[in-house]
Amino acid sequence: AVDSLKQRGCNVEVFAYDEASSDTPVASVLQKPEMKDMQLIVGPIRQWNLKSVADFAHQNNIAHVVPLSNDLSLVNEHPTTFQVNSHNSLLFNQVYNRFYLIHKDHNIIFVNMNDRGDNMSYITDFKKDLDAKGVKYSNASVADFATVRDALKKGMNNTIIPSSGSTTAFETLCKKLDGLELTTEYTVQLFGFPEWQTLQGKNDKYLGKYQCQFFTSFYSNGSLSRIQQFNGSFRRWFNQDQYNSFPKYGELGYDIGAYFIKGLNDFGSSFYENLHNYSYISMEFPMMFEKKNSWSGYQNRSVMIVTHRTDGTVFVR
Repeated sequence: AVDSLKQRGCNVEVFAYDEASSDTPVASVLQKPEMKDMQLIVGPIRQWNLKSVADFAHQNNIAHVVPLSNDLSLVNEHPTTFQVNSHNSLLFNQVYNRFYLIHKDHNIIFVNMNDRGDNMSYITDFKKDLDAKGVKYSNASVADFATVRDALKKGMNNTIIPSSGSTTAFETLCKKLDGLELTTEYTVQLFGFPEWQTLQGKNDKYLGKYQCQFFTSFYSNGSLSRIQQFNGSFRRWFNQDQYNSFPKYGELGYDIGAYFIKGLNDFGSSFYENLHNYSYISMEFPMMFEKKNSWSGYQNRSVMIVTHRTDGTVFVR
């Protein structure tokens, strides 16, 4: 990120500290004279070090980015802190609203998977949201799959929402749907969880066949040329590929660096006031920050809906 921004004329000076090193604990790093002159602090990663850094950033009016933790107390108490990874309360509300816009006229079926990965609080609140919006739905169970079959309707878009995002639950549901041998009069789509992005490769057949759709706050679309170019650059810089994780930390780091360094370069001290006037095309983590009140920090409210199509392509919106 720094390299590409320098090529565009940004003057960037970077300081890196290893929080895992006993020689440079976070407390001693914050005492270094250069720290009060920083415009941006990213991290730390370790949960127990976050509050002291957030306190320091607040006291010195420094933009502070938390890459992974979604602990609400950080943004509730620190007005210069930016939380990239959304808390579930904000993320799920965004999901419910986006789902409504896409599927409100569909035949919606919730399926209890009776799985270790069931997220029943999410499902319960999902139903409450649909109730409040006047949207009808059916309840079914994988244990009695006749309830699913009976809930399906011909000539309509049937949207099935399982209670679990686990691989086992996904494969069980798809195999049972296969067993129904549905005719082309039935259009079936599955709506699931961020974990479904880990299914690509080994479950492509099901992802496409059932037009699987899921919500997520991060997604790396390897078919895009800019992602391929980034991976090539990453390979040249570090002599290895990105670690195959979810999220991909190389792209997360790039997004944070590019978004905040460019924003601070373009707007300077008025960066906070111009967040709504600032757009950035992300690699993996879209950034759309909102501030709950005058004394709170910023939460990333961006959410993506990823859809696998029957032709094998992926659509992200």
